[in-house]
Amino acid sequence: MVVVEDLGLSLFLDQTGEYVVSYVLPDSVAAEYDKIQAGDVVREVDGFSLHRKPVAEVNKVLMTTKPDKTVAMLVCKTQDGSVESNLVIMARPKSAPLPSPSLTKARESMLHPDITDMGSTGDLSASMAVHPSFEVY
Repeated sequence: MVVVEDLGLSLFLDQTGEYVVSYVLPDSVAAEYDKIQAGDVVREVDGFSLHRKPVAEVNKVLMTTKPDKTVAMLVCKTQDGSVESNLVIMARPKSAPLPSPSLTKARESMLHPDITDMGSTGDLSASMAVHPSFEVY
């Protein structure tokens, strides 16, 4: 799982090698852009393809942009059978925010999922596909 606290979003690596938005923190930088929602696929960050990249490498790419600079993300969503791609350019806050309790809870639920809610196949990846966003308390 990749958590980008200063932008207010988290991503998970799905079974196809795509990075999927799992959570957008309300009132965050990412929430201001209605083009990014839970379930969307982030294909590129600043021209760097995320497809099948290790989580550590994606974390490094997302953290190299300095505060108060922009981040460009190629975001794709499937709607009514068609794929829509948007280039979303977000400005990072001037200073990094304190860790968000909501994102921390989302990170914990991704790292320690409730195994009683694993879908009909008993497969965690199937559960994530059925439930692309997670309720945050």
